[in-house]
Amino acid sequence: MATQLKERAKLNGHGEPITIGAPPDGHRQRRMPEMAGGLLLVVVCALGALWWQTSSTERQPVLALRNPIERGDIVQLDDLQIVSIDTDQAIAVLADTDAAQVVGRVARTDLAAGTLVTPDQFSSSSTLGVDDGVVGLALDPGQFPSLSLAPGDAVSIVLTPSPSDPRAFDEQQTANVLVDRATVVEVSQLGVQGGLFVSLQVDEADAGRIATAAATNRVRLIQVSEVEG
Repeated sequence: MATQLKERAKLNGHGEPITIGAPPDGHRQRRMPEMAGGLLLVVVCALGALWWQTSSTERQPVLALRNPIERGDIVQLDDLQIVSIDTDQAIAVLADTDAAQVVGRVARTDLAAGTLVTPDQFSSSSTLGVDDGVVGLALDPGQFPSLSLAPGDAVSIVLTPSPSDPRAFDEQQTANVLVDRATVVEVSQLGVQGGLFVSLQVDEADAGRIATAAATNRVRLIQVSEVEG
């Protein structure tokens, strides 16, 4: 058999006989560095892709609580800190330059340290004086100026004419202004039809007649400037 293989090798132009079977150990050793290099290339590419994804996501400095806050506490500047988050997060957070929007306001609920700060977590810091009162109004769409009405906003309270009044649609007929200026204390969704429950801080003498007028479903709110003229 060996003689036949040698003869075939000579016929094929080879000086040595053709080897049949597994490659020699030297060939196997030459392939090990090639495999290691390929594996290293895969790892480098994976790390590069991870770095690109991380670096391509823009981060934004926002406000978070440094200290825990209890319901009713007034927020101080020392209670806040700046953290960075990905800007693609759909959260109504406050930027690091918006601290003035919450400092001095009252926490509406208990908040843990590290909580991202959002405007609806706080309400006006105004407190009731001796002659002040708070009245709550359940309002349908059209009875308030905007769904974005928030604590601290200033509004006028008016009583519109009754539809049964023959003068109701008279161009000369004007709405009855119940209160020139009231402060929104709290706003919450009412049902699923777009209504709002709005608490207003008013003079104690006005609270009773506002509540009576609200029973007729003719009270309207008009948002006015927070700066008194």
